[in-house]
Amino acid sequence: MPNDDDDHYYSFQLTKISSEDELEQILYDEETNSNYFKLDQGIVLRCHLLRHHDDDDDLLHENDFIIFNFHHIACDGGSTEIFLNDLHLAYCNKLSDVGDNSLQYIDYSIHEREMDMQDARHYWKQLLDGYPIDKQLALPYDHLSKLDQQRTGQGGYLTIELDS
Repeated sequence: MPNDDDDHYYSFQLTKISSEDELEQILYDEETNSNYFKLDQGIVLRCHLLRHHDDDDDLLHENDFIIFNFHHIACDGGSTEIFLNDLHLAYCNKLSDVGDNSLQYIDYSIHEREMDMQDARHYWKQLLDGYPIDKQLALPYDHLSKLDQQRTGQGGYLTIELDS
């Protein structure tokens, strides 16, 4: 039951699983299927709950799973550690309330859009005048990739167990 609400930037699915084979197939699909993300709509996060029980108590039970599937544009290696730490704090009910005075990224974005960027725009246009922007930069990469190279969308996963 994916979330069809256009106001959300994530997808959510709840699945009842009944076998280890079904679990393995879902885990493989989550790791390899890049179609879950819709960058043009801003959907860069997927949450998939896997339950072994039919209980309708909104609680996870032993051997149930929560899969958080992030597109790399939203979460990189450094962000994963922060996310897992915050998830642990939330699970243990130890998150501190930052209140309404906290600065959000959207506040910075609005401030940045309101800034007069004419001088900066002029500087960069002048600096990059005549530069072939359709060519790959000759930087010391550890491996070269082609501009038209297709990405596989494959990722990895990390398993953690939470105490009940």
